[in-house]
Amino acid sequence: RESPKTPPRSPPHQPPPPSPPAGPSGASRSPEAFGSSQVSPPPPSPPSTNQESQSKGSAAPSSSKTATSAEY
Repeated sequence: RESPKTPPRSPPHQPPPPSPPAGPSGASRSPEAFGSSQVSPPPPSPPSTNQESQSKGSAAPSSSKTATSAEY
């Protein structure tokens, strides 16, 4: 008996219909904002993280060892 109640509840639970009108506007801005935002951050992110991680990792241990050795 609960099964029949589910179908009728589906229609009222479908408020996304009004989304279609905003879809075209959002879809048009999505590619521009997504493309520009996603294409810009990804490239600089990987190189920046790798360079910073290697540079800081190598410089930190090297500096720490050198400072300790020089101080001692």
